[in-house]
Amino acid sequence: MNARQQSSDMSLCIKNGIKIYPIVYTRNQYKLVVERNGIPKKGNVIYPQESQYDKKTKELLKMSVHEKIHELYSEMASKIRKHTSSKENSNK
Repeated sequence: MNARQQSSDMSLCIKNGIKIYPIVYTRNQYKLVVERNGIPKKGNVIYPQESQYDKKTKELLKMSVHEKIHELYSEMASKIRKHTSSKENSNK
């Protein structure tokens, strides 16, 4: 995903009252908070600061906190767009 798309997704979410941000759990480990219309909900999954890969297979074991934030913004923006387009289609 390119930076322009990430920015667009984040902007759409923020305009719709959704913010996603990390909070420190332990050194170099974070939990995520998803805030909807000012109501925060803290997740239970712990994310590292840097992505973790298997040394032998180079397979991604755990994505970084920032990659996860971008992924969540993308998923939520997609849902917002889908909801908005279905609303517009039902109004026609």
